[in-house]
Amino acid sequence: MSHPPAWLGDVKTVDVQLNRLAARQYSLAQHDHALEVGMTPRQVQERLAAGILVPVHRGVYRMAGAPESVEQSLLAACMAAGQGSVASHRSAAALWRLRGIECRHPEITVPGTACPTLRSVVVHRTGRLEPIDVSRCSRIPVTTPARTLLDLGAVLEVEGVESALEDALMRRLVTFELLGRTLSRLGGPGRRGAGVLRGLIEERDPATAPTQSVLEDGLMRVLRQGGLPEPVRQYEVGGLRLDFAYPHLRLGIEADSRIWHGGRLDVQRNSDKGNVLVARGWRVLHFTWGDVRRRPGYIVDAVARELVLAWPA
Repeated sequence: MSHPPAWLGDVKTVDVQLNRLAARQYSLAQHDHALEVGMTPRQVQERLAAGILVPVHRGVYRMAGAPESVEQSLLAACMAAGQGSVASHRSAAALWRLRGIECRHPEITVPGTACPTLRSVVVHRTGRLEPIDVSRCSRIPVTTPARTLLDLGAVLEVEGVESALEDALMRRLVTFELLGRTLSRLGGPGRRGAGVLRGLIEERDPATAPTQSVLEDGLMRVLRQGGLPEPVRQYEVGGLRLDFAYPHLRLGIEADSRIWHGGRLDVQRNSDKGNVLVARGWRVLHFTWGDVRRRPGYIVDAVARELVLAWPA
């Protein structure tokens, strides 16, 4: 009876070790990882030729049969870009699940002067990426929420940064004090993105409650651009919460979204809420995403008319 050669056990062992390592990082392995577990360069090439390892970037492989994902693509980009590279900008915002951020391609920042060319990856260079600005989220190295908000100012319109800022404040990922310290360290003259974040912070009252949705962000911008007085956010009336309110006039404004208020129970709750507010002498205006996108003038006119009617003679 023949026995398998002794070296076959060693081969199987290194494959098992590499798979265990890859399982902890979205089924990815680097060339150096393969060598560290005992594979030879020739064995790596054999597995690439056989399709056991699938190249993603130079020196970065995906295990065959493993599902692809956004997180996998992002970690692969960080691996390929080298030591110290992190997810940043829109990719970092997506990892932190900041409101309203879309990320079509992996976006990373690399320290120093290195600028690797990676297929379908947006690469930023920085001369200053301190440990205090780096964290991990979903097992991926990433800029902290505060650093991410600063960086977003360089790649997004101010409205997008404002939505992300409101979400980060609402979820307590950042504080005004932390943002101020970050701007003091990194927001010097010529720093892209710093002016956008600094302007938003300077215009905003720290005591004001954060908005809680993209729709609320848009509605607030419409009111502001229409020259109307800024309402109080998240105002409570007898245990009920209004998205916006002019308390001295008993005028409320609700941002009606199908995402949050589309179910049967939500419809019933909204009806009950409206009845209670009316009984307490409040008038409540309701606006939708369609109003914000296509009829901002209608919103401004409706609110302005109610303000005039409610204003004491």
